[in-house]
Amino acid sequence: MSTATATKPVFNKLVGLMSEPLPHRLVIVTGDKGGVGKSTFARGILHEYLVQNEIPSVFEADKSNPQVKRFYGNSGLDIQETDVTNANKLDEFIDTLAEQVSQEGEEPIKNGEKVLIDLPAQSNQFFFNFIKEMDLFSTLEDRLKIRTTMVVVFSRVKDCVTQLEQLYAVAGSNVDYLIVKNAFYGDEADFRRYNDSGIRTKMFEEGNCICEIEMPELIEHAFDYIDEKELTFEEAMQPGNKISVEGRTKGWTKNFKKAIEPALPLLGLKNA
Repeated sequence: MSTATATKPVFNKLVGLMSEPLPHRLVIVTGDKGGVGKSTFARGILHEYLVQNEIPSVFEADKSNPQVKRFYGNSGLDIQETDVTNANKLDEFIDTLAEQVSQEGEEPIKNGEKVLIDLPAQSNQFFFNFIKEMDLFSTLEDRLKIRTTMVVVFSRVKDCVTQLEQLYAVAGSNVDYLIVKNAFYGDEADFRRYNDSGIRTKMFEEGNCICEIEMPELIEHAFDYIDEKELTFEEAMQPGNKISVEGRTKGWTKNFKKAIEPALPLLGLKNA
C-alpha cells in the first residue's frame, strides 16, 4: 500500500481561512460524469443549510436532469435556473449573483450569503472557459467579497482525476477545494487513483486549501423510494413513508452531517 493511500484525509487551512474570512461563500458542486453523486451531495448540503436555518441562494444549472429543482422546488427555496453552456446565461448568473450580495456596486450589505450551484455532468469545458475569460474567482473576491468552494465529487474512475487536474489548472489557489469520495463506489482504498495521483500531491505541496471527506452511502431501496416520490431528505424522515426509508434517511443524514464537519467553513456553515 502506498503512503498516499494510507494517509488519512487532511485539511490544509493555510489558504482561504487563516486570513480574515470573506463574508460570502459560493459553493459549486461538480463531477465529471452523471451518476458520481454530485446532486445527492448538493441535496445533502441543502438539507444542512435548512436544518441550520440558513436560506441559501440556489442555482439549478442541469437542464437535462434538474435534481435540485425536482426535489427542492416546492420547499420554499428560490431556485433559479441558469445554463453554464451558454455565455449569455453565464453572464446573467454573475450579474444576478452581484445583485443578491451587493447594492449598485457598493460594498456587500448582506452578511454571510450562501450560494449553491449544481453543475451538470460533462459541462466542465464550457465552465472552465468561462473561468478563464472572466478571471471569475478573483473578480468575485475583489468585487463581491465572495470566496468560492469547488466541491468535486469522486467515483473511482480516472476521469475524475483528470477533471481535477483541469480544474486546478484554471482555478489554482483562487478557490478552496472539497474532495468528496462517494462511499457508494467503495472504501478509502478503492480511491487509489486519486489517493496516489500527482495532482493530489501537487495541491498539498503548494499549500492550497483542500479538504477530503467521504459521503456515506444511502441504501439503494431508500434512495429509489426518495427518488420516485421526489422527496427532500426532511420529507423522507417524516411518518407516512415506509418505516425503513424513514430510518435509513435519518441514519444517512446523521452520517452526512458528521462527514462534512471538517468542511463546514468551506460551506459557510458553523458547528451546530
